[in-house]
Amino acid sequence: MRAIDGTRAEIGFRKGGYIFVVPPPSMDMLKANHGTEQSMGCNVVWLTRDEIKHKIPSMYVGDLGAAVRSPDDGWLASYAVLMGFRKKAQVLGAIFVAEDVTGIERHGARVTAAITGSGQPHSAILPEGNDLVTSTWDILSGDVKPGTDVLIYDDAGDHAGLQAAEIIAATGAKLEIMTRDRSFAPEVMARNLVPYMRSLQERDVKFTVTHMLDAVRKDGNQLVARIGSDYGGINKTQRHDQIIVNRGTLPNDSLYHGLVPHSTNHGAVDHHDLVNGKPRAMLENPDGQFQLFRIGDAVAARNTHAAIHDALRLVKDL
Repeated sequence: MRAIDGTRAEIGFRKGGYIFVVPPPSMDMLKANHGTEQSMGCNVVWLTRDEIKHKIPSMYVGDLGAAVRSPDDGWLASYAVLMGFRKKAQVLGAIFVAEDVTGIERHGARVTAAITGSGQPHSAILPEGNDLVTSTWDILSGDVKPGTDVLIYDDAGDHAGLQAAEIIAATGAKLEIMTRDRSFAPEVMARNLVPYMRSLQERDVKFTVTHMLDAVRKDGNQLVARIGSDYGGINKTQRHDQIIVNRGTLPNDSLYHGLVPHSTNHGAVDHHDLVNGKPRAMLENPDGQFQLFRIGDAVAARNTHAAIHDALRLVKDL
């Protein structure tokens, strides 16, 4: 198969499709469909059980009634196709952002912006030097241009860190991705990690695990990063012209705090009852109109699965 630019794309094309059936009633339906397809000029071939065995010797055909083969048809590996189109789009300048779209802005009939559920970036995590670092979202939005010698400190392990890394690496910058964890990008599943790694490894990006960013200070036109570790034994500095922090987003908790005065429990949870599966019956405000619980992104930058799990633990015993 040919890609958009005319080069060959290895995206899993295979020619020749089969439909197998077990009779009845599937046989009658297959015969009817076969006749319809022939009447419409399709190249379809009816195969008996023996003919199936001859075509595919390794197949057990004892439970098959017949098959219809369409030699001119084929199938494509959907994931490989998707990655092929994605890679070509990136070559042409597209930026992929893994976010839930929560709203659309329009100007007349034209869509001008997509609003995501990311919230505000949480980059003020250092005891010293928070004003010297940049968030991954500044890179993704284009508000800040990539430097030439860049450190990304990824303390969230999500798509945003790797997406920012792709943008920076594509400029030819020297880039190191650092995490305090023993593995990087744990929130990015294996299949999604593959295209990131292909893109970053071919640009010689450095990956450093079990190291953490302790502080940042300015020295002339460079930034000095103080590096430590949760495991101890590391106390060093290294220089960069840009340091980027990926720590997810701040809790989107304004609605929760606005509802607290109107709730019967003032938004509180009895954790002893929660652990033991007892109904939450705290009564802090007799005049309240409802019970209120703080879960998911109202707590921290968490994923949808965490919010669903929190909700299940709370409501299953109500």
